[in-house]
Amino acid sequence: VVFGGDKFLKIWEISTNQIVITISINDKALSLDIFSSQIIASGHENDGVKFWNVTNYITNIQLNYQI
Repeated sequence: VVFGGDKFLKIWEISTNQIVITISINDKALSLDIFSSQIIASGHENDGVKFWNVTNYITNIQLNYQI
């Protein structure tokens, strides 16, 4: 499971109930790594959410929606 916001991104492994990695650069989630077989989501409350299906390495297709 991936959750976060405009200043952090956390990867949570459900089976072990642990945070396995936190991505934050200068208090800002500026880049994403590839984690196989997971969907990475990153976003900002004002800019919508972007999803990457990294299983298929589709990094140029994103879904944006406003809450």
